[in-house]
Amino acid sequence: MLVTCAPDTTHSYAAPDGAWMKEFDDRLATAAAARLTSLLAARTTKVPVAVGPAAARLHAGLDRVTARLATETPDQLQALAADPRTAADVLRSELPDLHFGTLNHCLWQAEQAECTRHLPEAERGAPLIGACQPARCRNSAVTAAHAPIWLAEQHDLTERLRDRRLPAARRPALRARLDDIKPITTALTQDL
Repeated sequence: MLVTCAPDTTHSYAAPDGAWMKEFDDRLATAAAARLTSLLAARTTKVPVAVGPAAARLHAGLDRVTARLATETPDQLQALAADPRTAADVLRSELPDLHFGTLNHCLWQAEQAECTRHLPEAERGAPLIGACQPARCRNSAVTAAHAPIWLAEQHDLTERLRDRRLPAARRPALRARLDDIKPITTALTQDL
């Protein structure tokens, strides 16, 4: 019996492809631009678009962009309407440290960050998404897009606390977490 082996692959087979990375970055930037411009469009009616500790800062930034766009020439406004990335660039200049997240958006300011407060000051350069405390951090803004996750967590915690089989030692942690998220879920259902 004759056994044949597959040809060896070259090192370039698994090498990063610059064209693919550029395409990925472009799509990521386009998605971020769409999120920014949708927040701006919703805010132009002066309706709150976010709740949470940093909601007022997000609203103020969006309002400044709206005022800035109102002073632009008609040609510039047409360009902004035709190209959401241009509008996103204006928004990025006003909100340069905005980070989009699954649970919230972070309007990063190192001195207010809960996620990095235990780190040495020299290491507080960017948000630590995995250590985020969206209900407590003064950089956190929660939008209607985040509401389903927050409401589902509140429902899950409420149901778990109703379970009589839940160990008594576990109840205080679940109650504390529920107390953390209730102000956000209440604001989401009343204000947005």
